[in-house]
Amino acid sequence: MTRLAHISDIHFGAVDAGAAHSLADHINAADVSGIIVTGDLTQAGRKNEFREAAAYLQKFNAPVLVVPGNHDTPVYNLGRRFVSPWSRFRDYIHHDLSPSLEINDVFIVGLNSARRASLTLDWSLGRLSSRQLDVASRKLQNAASAALKIVAFHHPVLPGPGRAGMAVINQPARAINAFASAGADVLLTGHAHVARAELHDNARKPLIVAAAGTATSTRLRGEAPSYNLLSWNGSELSVIIHRFGASGYAEDIVKNFTRCKNVWDAT
Repeated sequence: MTRLAHISDIHFGAVDAGAAHSLADHINAADVSGIIVTGDLTQAGRKNEFREAAAYLQKFNAPVLVVPGNHDTPVYNLGRRFVSPWSRFRDYIHHDLSPSLEINDVFIVGLNSARRASLTLDWSLGRLSSRQLDVASRKLQNAASAALKIVAFHHPVLPGPGRAGMAVINQPARAINAFASAGADVLLTGHAHVARAELHDNARKPLIVAAAGTATSTRLRGEAPSYNLLSWNGSELSVIIHRFGASGYAEDIVKNFTRCKNVWDAT
């Protein structure tokens, strides 16, 4: 059994200290093989927020794959935002904005869906370029020995509740089809602060799409902080949504998926 923790939107600068403490303890006790963080480690991209986020990630016992979110570029320093939007992320978190990680028979590739600016007034929106899709597709195809292939990025590919939930990436069908064609099984996202896991049937093949809520912040959008625990046994994948409450983090919702002849089904 391979266990992976999927966390997102920890937002240092607007963090719930109780949730953060409980999350680290709960994930370490679960003996996970790896942790995937889908962006928004900080609230405004400040140095002190990145320092706190980097120190927090050191609390986990397992290797961590991290991609940026829209809050991880300077929100108020427009000069730095335009000239070097990801320099602090690279300095404090990780130099690679498109990291990959292989754990047992699982391969994970990360992508940066956040942008320094856009033509719209809403700079929080995300994009994945054709080049990013090509790079991720090549990595997925080259991971020939992997039995489970995961793509992780910040912005949603499927619409959800609220304004943030509707902030899907550009041309989401193009991205989903590209990942499916390259052999991806699971897409992991964040941004909306709402947890979900579902089977998405598209033109290429069914994919599991799981979104993590905010794991540790006070920026709630109608539900308590949460994180997802993925359990993979070679043919079945469980996505277990854990929520933070008065007694700390605890299991809330379980979604089970089974793969037969390379086709996923919800069970």
